[in-house]
Amino acid sequence: MSSYKLKKGYDLRIKGDAEATLETLPRPTQVALDGREFHGLRPKMMVKAGDKVKAGSPLFLQKGTENFYFTSPVSGTVKDVKRGERRVLQEVIVDADETDEFEEFQAISAGDLLNTSREVILEQILKSGLFGQVLARPFAVLADPAVEPRDIFVSAYLTGPLAPEINLILEGNEAAFQAGINALSKLTTGSVNLGIEGGRSDLSEALKNPANAKVHHFNGPHPAGNVGIQIHHIAPINKDEVVWTLTAQAVISIGNLFIQGKVVSEKVIALTGESIDKRKHVKVITGASVADVTKGRVKSDENLRYISGDVLSGRTITGGFIGSSTSQLTVIPEINKMEFMGWVLPGNEKESFSRTFFSFLSPNKKYSHNTGYHGGERAFVQTGAYESVVPMDLYPVHLIKCIMAGDLEAMEGLGILEVAPEDLALCDFVCVSKIEVQDTLRKGLDFFRKEGC
Repeated sequence: MSSYKLKKGYDLRIKGDAEATLETLPRPTQVALDGREFHGLRPKMMVKAGDKVKAGSPLFLQKGTENFYFTSPVSGTVKDVKRGERRVLQEVIVDADETDEFEEFQAISAGDLLNTSREVILEQILKSGLFGQVLARPFAVLADPAVEPRDIFVSAYLTGPLAPEINLILEGNEAAFQAGINALSKLTTGSVNLGIEGGRSDLSEALKNPANAKVHHFNGPHPAGNVGIQIHHIAPINKDEVVWTLTAQAVISIGNLFIQGKVVSEKVIALTGESIDKRKHVKVITGASVADVTKGRVKSDENLRYISGDVLSGRTITGGFIGSSTSQLTVIPEINKMEFMGWVLPGNEKESFSRTFFSFLSPNKKYSHNTGYHGGERAFVQTGAYESVVPMDLYPVHLIKCIMAGDLEAMEGLGILEVAPEDLALCDFVCVSKIEVQDTLRKGLDFFRKEGC
């Protein structure tokens, strides 16, 4: 066990956190698998509109890899396969049956998993569709099952704005979590590393001392809970190395796959954001429609933005379905016009990282946030703000400028292989130049992956 106390970072003081209560929502009438959330996806369709599917039936697969399926969360009928520009897969929509019929998989107990071969475990995860929740570093893209990872990392320390309560995610899933850890331990010759919040006495027992995993205690402001930050401090990625990362919910899903012999698509998400009434943690089916999840909870008199994830690194939901890898739905007001003369006002009701407004005199106060940028892009200057919110041995301003210049050698030297967009999400918030840092970093990672390797 190791402990890390990080000082750099910032906890966004935003209103709209979810109550620490858990509610089970009614079964959705429609679900969807969104191809846009899987970075690095090259899909080959296996169904068409009108086809009947079971829970766990393949909808499409990753080209160039055997049995790497993406499966239906429910049984029902495929309603539509939506594509965008250049035939990019957007959504596969399924009308859900009243009850599920499941594809059958081999049931293996948590103990027996330790005596099961890597090949058997990996093949079952691939066929179940759950391997789509495994990301590879560097690049933060879908993992290649043919490449064995040096280590596997799981973060159960959730520090993002309005983050869900990890104990509610683990509640009733302790055995499945341990089974998932056991399965993952067979997929690497290295270690399964679990990051948790240090010093928290009420943390779920499933996280404190799991078998077949190394536990690391982290404390500090966001992004201390990001898996990329934890990798940097535990065992940084060297050139030509690959590690895999998963969320705690993905580990639970893998555990349930082996314990129950079927794909269990139920998950816990937090309904957050000031524009949602009755904010709670809810049990939903993966891919459920936002309309079903937020029915009777949204303030209908506002122009709203729905975000799969948190306000810093989440993805705007354009199709209206919950992402398969998210544990949070955030709804905030959508602002389409500038605030007149906003920069000259005292700003008592506006959060300010740089002490621009008098709100810095109230360090414990929470504030309303919206989608406003408070200005347009301007000269990219170095202020030291980026460095103060990135707890890594990194020069983020120099890295972003090298990405803009397309300098592959400089990108590598400045550590592009160690970061993912979410690790620099706070740079977007504190940037006085209004640079789209995460978007720039993602383009740089894709460019390096294509040209530099």
